[in-house]
Amino acid sequence: MNPVLKRIRGERFKSAPAGAPPGTNVTSISNEWIESASAGATSGTRPGSESDDRSGRGWTVQDWVRKGVMIGVCLCVAVMVAGIGCGKKAPPRAPEKPGQAVAAPGNLAAVLTGGQVLLTWTHEMDLDHAVLPPKYFEISMAVPEDCEGCPFVFRQVGQTHMPDMVFRMPAPESGVRYFRVQAVGDYDVRSDYSQTAMVGVQ
Repeated sequence: MNPVLKRIRGERFKSAPAGAPPGTNVTSISNEWIESASAGATSGTRPGSESDDRSGRGWTVQDWVRKGVMIGVCLCVAVMVAGIGCGKKAPPRAPEKPGQAVAAPGNLAAVLTGGQVLLTWTHEMDLDHAVLPPKYFEISMAVPEDCEGCPFVFRQVGQTHMPDMVFRMPAPESGVRYFRVQAVGDYDVRSDYSQTAMVGVQ
């Protein structure tokens, strides 16, 4: 006989053993409870322990703590994975203020005179949308491509500083040339391009 079972059967209880259901009469302890004590001794647990009657008496504080730790770990892993997927953050940019722009040059004209191409234009600030003054102007020229429908490629050919709004250059070889001008302010703030002017050289 199992020693635990033998001890329980030979012992006279003055009160119900530990683990017995509340209100149990000492004289009416069933053989079922004694047999469970024997089984508990074999498995390393005792009757009424947490592993025996957890389902009967609900979750303990330790159960809730263990569950909360597991949920917290899962949430941390999910947040880390989501953060990695966002990628590298871009550097901060200064907020743009209304009107902090440079107005585009206007009234661009191109003419041939004395073996030179003469470009002239004007510039006015827009008090509502472009209040920054230009420091200089960049002049670009494009040559039509040989293929029909191909886009023009503009390349810078000169620069003038404020307040000059005139540009001269030697007349190119025969053919058509296209010109446009862009205003540039402090911190390399650039305007839109002017309209395009064309010159035909015979």
